[in-house]
Amino acid sequence: MNRDPGAPPEPLLDAPPEGEPSDVDHVIGRESDLAGLGALARPGTVTTIAGVGGVGKSTVARALLARPADRFADGWMCDLASVFDADAVAATVEDAIGAVRQEDLSSVDSVLATLRGRTGLLVLDNVEQVVAGAASLIERLREECPSLTVLTTSREILRVPDEQVWTLD
Repeated sequence: MNRDPGAPPEPLLDAPPEGEPSDVDHVIGRESDLAGLGALARPGTVTTIAGVGGVGKSTVARALLARPADRFADGWMCDLASVFDADAVAATVEDAIGAVRQEDLSSVDSVLATLRGRTGLLVLDNVEQVVAGAASLIERLREECPSLTVLTTSREILRVPDEQVWTLD
């Protein structure tokens, strides 16, 4: 895919075909979780949705990302479930946000260059097997992209400074 290097990355969540419900329309019994997470998810924050496998962390994160929010100009979903190397986290995020790869930049620097100055919600889904890599990237994002909101889903918390944790039961 050829993209203009100056063009903003495309959000990953597309609307479903007209007349068809989206997966996020099927979130049942999680309105208080969505409201609470919506209140926590502010520019410059990192929030982890924690809980056991299968409890609905990813579904809630997708629902939050799909909700209209005046404060988020953009939103991206990055699934890290198949990533087991902490060093590969940034490259996976780079692909998910549609960053244009530049030979002279590392994946971390490419992610930072793409998101710097953006007001958006970045969801890192399934980070439990790459906590160290995700935490490292998130710390850099917080330093260099203060308008970005980061939401993670994990079976364990990341332990980054000022991380907010929302536990799903």
